[in-house]
Amino acid sequence: MNKVLFLDIDGVLNSHFWNNSHQREISDGTLIDEEKIKILAPLIKKTDAGWILHSGWRFWFDDERKPLRAEAGKLIDLLAKEGLSINGVTPDLTTKEIRRTKKFSLVKADVR
Repeated sequence: MNKVLFLDIDGVLNSHFWNNSHQREISDGTLIDEEKIKILAPLIKKTDAGWILHSGWRFWFDDERKPLRAEAGKLIDLLAKEGLSINGVTPDLTTKEIRRTKKFSLVKADVR
């Protein structure tokens, strides 16, 4: 895998449901837009890129990337329909305080 795509879920694969005038919780996994996955699939296939999950959703998978929640299972199923799979996840650099306040952006781009 020479090329890698780091991808978030919320606001990317369910962006149709999120905008400034109509904000609601979208990270419950019920609002994944299958059409967004169909747009993503050719990009990944054409570039032969690996797909790294760079999202709070990474906590919904175990160390072997097996789903721990139904929402993660739904994501895996929708990706599989397009011949895609998750090749890895970014590490958890959060602290208890960040998880409590849900300010994940404080460490999202950290490269420790």
